[in-house]
Amino acid sequence: MFKLLNFRKLILVAFIVVSFAVGAQNALATGSITKQYSFNYTDGAYPYGSLINISGVLYGTTYQGGVNNAGTLFAWDPVTNTITKQYSFNSSDG
Repeated sequence: MFKLLNFRKLILVAFIVVSFAVGAQNALATGSITKQYSFNYTDGAYPYGSLINISGVLYGTTYQGGVNNAGTLFAWDPVTNTITKQYSFNSSDG
């Protein structure tokens, strides 16, 4: 359990550091922001924090939703425009 909590904190810190630069650069290059996806509670709700780019796939978290309504870890592939829920947090780790 302790390792999972530390892993989640590491992911959140990485989201903030890496994605701020990537997202800002893309928004500045295009001059616009476009909605890409609407969460449906099953795959998460209320995205929280920034995204992290790992090999072209963007990872992020949601504040609510998922199996336990404690948030999710998701992956978005911008090439295929698909979101995949990676993990549903629970009251112990979410």
